[in-house]
Amino acid sequence: MRLFPLLFPYGAGKTTQAFSRLLKKLGMKRKELTLHCFRNTMTIKLERARVHYTLMRRLLGHSIGKSVEDRVYLGSLKYTVKELSEALEMVSFPPVT
Repeated sequence: MRLFPLLFPYGAGKTTQAFSRLLKKLGMKRKELTLHCFRNTMTIKLERARVHYTLMRRLLGHSIGKSVEDRVYLGSLKYTVKELSEALEMVSFPPVT
């Protein structure tokens, strides 16, 4: 599942450009604010919520890893929508004011 499925056929570069244009239009454009910040923030939030490593990797769109355990034993591990949803619900953000 992709975060921006309609932009995906155009590649990561176009998706990043579209996000950057949106930030500029909203008056929120800053050098340190990028599309990749979402992944960084979610990685930290999921880790602090103690979400299991393999589940976190799946949510972030990363592969499991290169070890035998990761490739052979965990490579076929599937999570239900309920399990993914519960992991995301463990993450909290401050209210937007």
